Amino acid sequence: MWQLIPYYYSENYAVYWLAKWFHSWPHITYDGFKVYDSTFDPEDKTYIETLIFWAGLPVVCLILALGVLFIYCCCQCCNRRRNNFRTGIHAQIKKTKIFQWLLIIFALLCTGVIGVGFYGNEGMASGLQHFVNSADQANNTIDTTEKEVSTLNRDLSSNLTHEITDLRVVFNENIDNRTVKQDLDQLTKRMSSFIETAVLNVSSINNIVEDNSLDVGYFAGEVEKYEYFRWVGVIVVLCLQLIICLLALCGAGRTSKPILAGVSVLSTFIIIVVWMMVGGEIFVIMGASDFCVDPNQFLIKEAQRNSRLSEDVLKYYINCNATSMSPFKKSLQLASKDLSLADSVLDDIVRKAKPYYLEEPTVKSQVELVSSTLQVCQSDLQEVTASLDCTTIHQDYTTALYSVCYDALTGTSLLLAASVAAGFLLFISIFFAANLVKNIVKRKIDYEVDQEDPFLPPNNPTLERFRRNEDINRPYRRPDTSPGPRLSYQGSVQGYGSDNDARPQGPLGTPAGYTAGARSSFVDDSPLMTSGGFESPPPSYTLAMSRDNQNNSRHQNSRNSRNSGASLV
Repeated sequence: MWQLIPYYYSENYAVYWLAKWFHSWPHITYDGFKVYDSTFDPEDKTYIETLIFWAGLPVVCLILALGVLFIYCCCQCCNRRRNNFRTGIHAQIKKTKIFQWLLIIFALLCTGVIGVGFYGNEGMASGLQHFVNSADQANNTIDTTEKEVSTLNRDLSSNLTHEITDLRVVFNENIDNRTVKQDLDQLTKRMSSFIETAVLNVSSINNIVEDNSLDVGYFAGEVEKYEYFRWVGVIVVLCLQLIICLLALCGAGRTSKPILAGVSVLSTFIIIVVWMMVGGEIFVIMGASDFCVDPNQFLIKEAQRNSRLSEDVLKYYINCNATSMSPFKKSLQLASKDLSLADSVLDDIVRKAKPYYLEEPTVKSQVELVSSTLQVCQSDLQEVTASLDCTTIHQDYTTALYSVCYDALTGTSLLLAASVAAGFLLFISIFFAANLVKNIVKRKIDYEVDQEDPFLPPNNPTLERFRRNEDINRPYRRPDTSPGPRLSYQGSVQGYGSDNDARPQGPLGTPAGYTAGARSSFVDDSPLMTSGGFESPPPSYTLAMSRDNQNNSRHQNSRNSRNSGASLV
């Protein structure tokens, strides 16, 4: 799944400073909040409680964050209606810009933190994959050693012993010289005794290997399987965080209320997942750090609990230094010495039986068969000696420790830091997005308007410009509630003639012949406030009435000019 780069670690394991730092954290129990021993022991329930204590702190922070968010939402719902009449348009635009830039900055910071999380996740996955590879190699070495010892034991106890017995029979049947026959019989008995001693020594080695057999491959397979699901889950969570940050940038740039509202809701759900993930990461880091500080002590303790695992054998492989004494050394030396003595005896047998090779081909073939089997046994013994040496397994063990306690621990620490930072940034971004949604003003009309539309305000190209230029700075004023007549017609004052009995009417049935000075007595000129912060035109102004006012003004001016001309005459 991952393309791994070969790592070259030092021969001896050294404790990582990061592991020492996490190990120094106090391990607190539930019972009286007392400090407990920090030695790694997964079978100790009290020790597991100390890890759960640290893992529960992010959950407490999550509950507090959700409580603060709930209180904030309640306060905003209560103050929303009252603030609509207190905030001016200029203050609203200024707040919008501030929250817009703050949201953009925090979204960019969160994006960078998520990148650190991706790097930490890959580092942890790479370290665990190196651990799995080292465990598989150690398991293959153990399996190969067991097979080699079993094969050597079988060759010595069955094949070579039977062949030596057959050789004695061949000598007794095919050699007539009694003296030579007695010498060959004594030599074969001596050789057989050496082989039997070698079989005893190899059998003792075989028993030690079988009693201390470990199935490391099963454990490595389980780690690899669960690591795959962990890696995929973290990638999904990080991608969701990245999508939310991108949506926040898009919503802040376009000042889109739906996008920002969606960002707030998604951020609320994702911080729950993030803080739960932080608790799991702290649990893993604390336990791994306790193990990495002194891994040998934990393995020796496990050897004492497991009766099949010899403490001497385990110490030999995990230490593997100049002072380490191999538990197989004595048996290997004795077996090698016995086979060498048996080989020297076989040389004497060959020298005495060689004159009978031409007369008795059976003697020659049987002697060569015993010689070849003995050489195979000596070669197998050398391979077993090399396989039982601690160098290979200790190198795999050291690589596994470095993979877990350096690579995986560093990656998990980066992922933990990124998760904590992302949780705080997303939590704060919720407030910025909510405030930005509240302070977003109405957008301009983003379509072309027909400038000759008769229902537009006079001398103004668009209704939006009219609102902005005429009513944006007008203070809020309550409507006039004083008693008195609300309507006043100026048609009679201006003196329509008798030929104007049917005066032009407005679209709502209002007379079109009133003057501009009568507007205040006709309807209220008080502006209205909208929820977006813009002041609408006075209710006395409508598109149709403005057009009638313009026509009536031209008609009134023409009548005044005629009256002035008549008076001059």
